[in-house]
Amino acid sequence: MSVVYSIYRLHASRLGYVRTAVGGVLMYSTVPLFVFLHTTIVSLCYKIFFASWYGARRVRAADYLVLDRYSISSLAWFDRLNCLYCEYANGVTLMLQAELDQVQADVPRLRLLRSIALALWLVPQTLLLLVGLLITTIPTNIFMQLLGLHRASHRKIWTRLENEHYAAAYGSAARALLCFHKLTADILSYNLEQIESAWCPIRHLERQGYVLPRHHGRFFSRSSLPALLVTLKTKGTVSERKSKYLGTKYISGPDIRV
Repeated sequence: MSVVYSIYRLHASRLGYVRTAVGGVLMYSTVPLFVFLHTTIVSLCYKIFFASWYGARRVRAADYLVLDRYSISSLAWFDRLNCLYCEYANGVTLMLQAELDQVQADVPRLRLLRSIALALWLVPQTLLLLVGLLITTIPTNIFMQLLGLHRASHRKIWTRLENEHYAAAYGSAARALLCFHKLTADILSYNLEQIESAWCPIRHLERQGYVLPRHHGRFFSRSSLPALLVTLKTKGTVSERKSKYLGTKYISGPDIRV
């Protein structure tokens, strides 16, 4: 029996097969959103404007898109597809986070002409992103509810960004755009922590330079998969914020490198 299929059955025995299957289908409705983020804002926009014009540090996709769980021999093709979703979505979100933090911290070199050109590119991208978020909000909320996962609070994240004076060196319009993108990235990170901690809580292979999400530190090595199954059977997830059906609190931590 494959490992991830066993994980599916453990969750299905707790939540019901229909609830688990419908939740899994809805999860994949967000794939176009991540593809859009990757191909436009994360890749083209950053490379063209910030890395080339602005001189910002280049973000190497190979350090963030860590796709290595396919090598686990016990995973069937569908199991590997589930892991691939988490790996790809996490990688894109981490790249977005890194690029936004790089831009907001290095504002002095942004000149008027570059600011205008950036706005002409970012404004339509932001509008398209907003449309994508609106389209995926309903299926995402249903998916999280079906599996008993916790959703991020938009208000709390926005308040934190205000308290941190995120992108404060920019003008009000540019800051609003950057904060909106940062809010989006934080929400995606939060939701992915909930999803991956329940469905793919398996460590990546060790390699210098990998940038991994903060929750990866709680994952099981490939030699500890039996312990992983026991944990999911008794707790439902390896997240510090357990399923609503089990009711514990979430404690965040920093992103980690290995």
